[in-house]
Amino acid sequence: MQPLVSIIIPFYNAERYLSATLQSAIDQTWDNKEIILVDDGSTDSSIELITNFKSDKVKLYQQQNKGAAAARNLGLSHAKGEYVQFLDADDLLSKDKIEKQVLALQNHPDQVAVCSTVHFKDDEDPYYWGLLLLKKILLILQMIRLVLWLSCGEGMINTLR
Repeated sequence: MQPLVSIIIPFYNAERYLSATLQSAIDQTWDNKEIILVDDGSTDSSIELITNFKSDKVKLYQQQNKGAAAARNLGLSHAKGEYVQFLDADDLLSKDKIEKQVLALQNHPDQVAVCSTVHFKDDEDPYYWGLLLLKKILLILQMIRLVLWLSCGEGMINTLR
């Protein structure tokens, strides 16, 4: 059986991008995933946008506004996956991103994480890789092993607050 991947999406007033971000997580070719949305006290219509997406694989948690790091920590506290994918609310994943990274980590058990990076602007097609590579823009989307993250202890978690 495929290992579970927890995709953690913290958000605050992200109504402009959140639907596309969430859809890119749902559309992953890796089937065994849970999507953890953490609302960091949004005052826009972000919550209303995601109600159509909620399911047994898409969970929503809410907190008062404490910042992105605290929202990530709340998501991490609910994560059940062997692997964790942090995903900002205005980022997108290519459809096979998680599959490729899980397979890479499984083939290299001595590695902690893998990372792919690309940045694009609002008016650009994020899936037009030729344009992205030419502009040499950067977006960090790493996947980590949950057990290694948690083994760092409270010190690692505190640095993210």
